[in-house]
Amino acid sequence: EKISIFLKNDQNYNFIDIGANIGLLALAFLRKNKNIKNCYLVEPDEDNFFCIKNNLKNFNNLFLSNFALDIEDGNKKLFIDENNKANLSFNFEMMKRKEDKLNFMNFQESYKIVQCKSIKNYFSEIEDNNKNIIKIDAQGYDENIFQEIPEEILINTSVLIIEITPLESKSFNKD
Repeated sequence: EKISIFLKNDQNYNFIDIGANIGLLALAFLRKNKNIKNCYLVEPDEDNFFCIKNNLKNFNNLFLSNFALDIEDGNKKLFIDENNKANLSFNFEMMKRKEDKLNFMNFQESYKIVQCKSIKNYFSEIEDNNKNIIKIDAQGYDENIFQEIPEEILINTSVLIIEITPLESKSFNKD
């Protein structure tokens, strides 16, 4: 509801969800907004990706990607939170946050290797005749993704939702 107030009824949109989890935000957008013409979802976890396919099976114009976004193509460790399926991160520090009372269950050996696609290459495939709504929830890697999104995509973006998590181990261009 809060995001929809920023959308214009006479404008078509791409909804781009990086770190889509099980696709519930996309489901809500697609149900409420008939002007979402393309829906791009990125989710590296196989179980979550399976849920996305089931949750969104009644919609068209879906572009589902079962990989992570990174600076370059390749493979990378994705750490797994043993008590929170939604908390998967390239930053192990996300598994040891003080706010999580069960963080003692997480170890650096709890990870899976996931395929990564270059952020710039991924965005080069986005249809550019619609405005964009971009949501980034990549568990501590959001700023890294944001700074690599091509400028022409950002200029054409009406709504940007990004999670900022203060981690000591982060390294990104703060400028």
